Amino acid sequence: MKVEFDVKMTEKIMYNFLLHHAYSSITVIVGNIFGILVAALGVNMWTTDPGKAIMYIILGILMIGYTPCSLHFNAKKQIMASEVFQKPITYTISEQGLSSSQNGVTTEADWDTMMKVTSTAKSIIIYTGKNKATILPKESMGDKYETVVEMISTHVPAKKVKIRS
Repeated sequence: MKVEFDVKMTEKIMYNFLLHHAYSSITVIVGNIFGILVAALGVNMWTTDPGKAIMYIILGILMIGYTPCSLHFNAKKQIMASEVFQKPITYTISEQGLSSSQNGVTTEADWDTMMKVTSTAKSIIIYTGKNKATILPKESMGDKYETVVEMISTHVPAKKVKIRS
């Protein structure tokens, strides 16, 4: 069996991936918890010292909002800066693994090289290295999505696959 589809990377898809990647990190999670605590401290101080309370609330909001805002700008920058994202990439998923093709250049990844497969609301993400991921947007797969999930689940060990429906 073989499934083939084209992917044109967009800011929206890249942003979704970057959010997922960032919020999978303990550093970002701890930073957001700290931001919530700072904002809550400000709310708690409201009756005793409104001036300081406003400062704490604003600081907490800035701490919580920094990551999504910076990732939005990074997504835009990555899409504009990378030649790879300027043209569609054709992905083929087969019994051998995943291959991508663009401008006559084909790269292949065997199933056993896949370290982790996860999903977001908008994409399936296949990690083939610590800092190397392939983003497969659900909208690009269309009605082939279920077949892609089935092939991944068949060829990648279950402990490495975390795909939500």
